[in-house]
Amino acid sequence: MKNLISILCVAAALVFFTGVSNAQISTNGSSGLAGSYPDLASAITALNGATITSPVIISVDVGNPQTAPAGGYVITATGTVTNTITLTGNGNTITANAGLTAGNLNDAIFRLSGSDYVTIQGFSMQENAANTTTAAATNNMTEWGVALLYASATDGCQNVTIQNNTITLNRTYQNTFAIYSNSTHTFAAVTTSVPATGATGGNHNLKIYGNTISNVNQGIVVVGTTAAADQNTGLDIGGSSLAQGNSITNYGTTGTFSAYANVSGTVNGILIRNSNGFNCSYNTVTSSVGGVTAGTLYGIQQAAASVVPTTTFTNNITYNSISLKSGLASGAMNGINVPAGSASTTSTFNITNNDFNNFGHTVSGTGVITYIVTASVHLNTTISNNTFTNMTVNTTGSVTFISQTFTLTLAGGTKTVSGNSIVTGFSKTGAGGTILCVTDNGSSTTVVQSNCTNNNFSNITVTGATTLTGLSYTDGGTAPSRTVTGNTISNWTGGTSAINCMNFTYWSGSTSTLNTNTISNVTGQGAVTGITIGSTVITANPMSVSNNTINNLSSTGTGGAVTGITCSNTSPVININGNTINTLSSTGASLVSGISVSGATNTSVYKNKI
Repeated sequence: MKNLISILCVAAALVFFTGVSNAQISTNGSSGLAGSYPDLASAITALNGATITSPVIISVDVGNPQTAPAGGYVITATGTVTNTITLTGNGNTITANAGLTAGNLNDAIFRLSGSDYVTIQGFSMQENAANTTTAAATNNMTEWGVALLYASATDGCQNVTIQNNTITLNRTYQNTFAIYSNSTHTFAAVTTSVPATGATGGNHNLKIYGNTISNVNQGIVVVGTTAAADQNTGLDIGGSSLAQGNSITNYGTTGTFSAYANVSGTVNGILIRNSNGFNCSYNTVTSSVGGVTAGTLYGIQQAAASVVPTTTFTNNITYNSISLKSGLASGAMNGINVPAGSASTTSTFNITNNDFNNFGHTVSGTGVITYIVTASVHLNTTISNNTFTNMTVNTTGSVTFISQTFTLTLAGGTKTVSGNSIVTGFSKTGAGGTILCVTDNGSSTTVVQSNCTNNNFSNITVTGATTLTGLSYTDGGTAPSRTVTGNTISNWTGGTSAINCMNFTYWSGSTSTLNTNTISNVTGQGAVTGITIGSTVITANPMSVSNNTINNLSSTGTGGAVTGITCSNTSPVININGNTINTLSSTGASLVSGISVSGATNTSVYKNKI
């Protein structure tokens, strides 16, 4: 009898431990879920069938890698603000399925379909090594690491958090997106635009934090629905600290990929569209090294909205680190790109504290490089405290550090460029094109204030026929009031083309000033000019050009004209005073001038030291 009891106990124990060993997924047993499941697919199936009445936690036990079902894990369950759903990977690897349907353009590792209040965290997602066919029509590849799509046009994914995951696909397949949120197409027809509608159709309040993304063509893509009233709100990519920032590396192959609805046909680390009031901060965006062989390469882009927004909001692109390398000789690169069409008459845009580093071509380049460009007409635009760190580029094309190419006519509007700087130095080894440190071109009016203050664009070296211009403001219909103060330009070595350190052609208003700037140690082989004050708009009353320091300007070789300050503006009152100008020289027979004034009858030049 005792032996029989012992045998039965052993058998029961074996059954118990076998059950435990087969359970790879643990839950908190909430909302009718079992305490454990044999695999993640079973747990998600149970989740989708449950009525969520309390917070749900599903956790993959440590040391239990999973293979996703064909097409990916599909989550349809919806939580609430109090009854949230959390899926935790504990670092386990989820490998894409090897049996994907040939030619599909909608395979994922995780896909949320109309799910709300869901967090996906701590997974390591990867493509299956057996998936190698990249032609779109016959591909057997995984398109999305995590995808958020609507279940119906009025049922999007809201209040979703994707955090602390590692996502690695295969960027040789052009249709790879690490995190993809699009409210303008169905799951079945990704290239047909069918926008979501209403307050619940979009993917609002999406949070993307702390993910490590690599080996994809596109990093993070978020496209809201098209109607102005329904566009995304609450988007946060990167949070408020380095710990929440995403790392996107080794991305980019080609801008030629399938025409996913309302997705820009360019290569992007982060692409945002139809989204208002977003934050994109603390992310590291580093492209593949020469891997882009077709198309324009972008770091962070807010593409033009499908319909111009109408609400009041603030967009922030701040504290990001961006590095781009194109393998296409003619390939253009834009660090941060904000084209026209994504602003309202009361919106604000801040592009601040970003660092640009390690840009260039991996072949002899001819493509244009622009670090920051904005053309969208917000009420207030601020570009400040961005750094451009120790770069050498080998393109013969033009390079622009900061470009504002929009007309602002909104009363009380501001355009501010402040505190931006080159760190260590910048050199362009390809001869040709133009270098522009700051350019502002448009037809802004007198109701606007333009500020250019405390920027430092020093230590620039170019070669050959490369035109070099520091601050170039040609913005003005009737021209805004303009403050230009505290800027530094020094240690420039030019080539054979002209150098113009500061160029301003539009002057208006009663408070326009160009004061306390420093220009020093600038050498070229053509014409060299410290400050140019043009005459396109001549309505400043008064205009003050004072207390600037200009020294050590020289033209060598055959020598060109060297000028400290030249003014052809004929505004009613112009005061040029208190400036210190010295050590100007040319080795040629060209004119060397401290201050040159032409065409004006009301220009006062006094108390300058030359």
